[in-house]
Amino acid sequence: MSITLCLLAATDVSAQTALVLEEVRIVSANGSVAAKSADGKTSPIAIPKSATTGAVAEIRQNAGSTLATGAGSSAVIRVPDLGKVIMGPETQVRLPQASEAGSSLELLKGRLFLEIDAEAVKKRGEATFRLKTPAALLAVKGTRFFAISEGGTNTVGVHQGVVIASTDANAQGLEVTAGNAVKRGSRPGSRHAPAQCH
Repeated sequence: MSITLCLLAATDVSAQTALVLEEVRIVSANGSVAAKSADGKTSPIAIPKSATTGAVAEIRQNAGSTLATGAGSSAVIRVPDLGKVIMGPETQVRLPQASEAGSSLELLKGRLFLEIDAEAVKKRGEATFRLKTPAALLAVKGTRFFAISEGGTNTVGVHQGVVIASTDANAQGLEVTAGNAVKRGSRPGSRHAPAQCH
């Protein structure tokens, strides 16, 4: 697989604040999916269906919880009033506590596809949706993008809109535009400067 690396103008990430999410809702789970609550209790996720209507229930996850998918498993998470997140196999995401104001959601490992509605973000004021990965902090005003954290490398690719990637919440970020991706190492000593597009 070939990835084009392209970075555009620098943007001041420190001037932006992160949207705080109080909860997310799991709307679909295939295979092995589990949740670990803020108090450390782990429980498997099974999405129940209504016996009378056949409608699928949503399972609420609060701030501080971690969601994990097993091998060959996936889950769809609804971020109320903002969009959705699709978790790939062997993926872990964490919903930070309100006191951890640096990010809206944290990718610990694995693959995510996110669709965040720009108009819904605007309604929340000046805050941005922020996804923290092991190598970067991604500020999103509203877009469709993916994030992968595997083997000490993080890749972010944008399908629609713009993602601002920064290595620190207080640093200048670089804009990654639609049709482009950026790859960066997350282990000490493995960082490499992203190449520019031609």
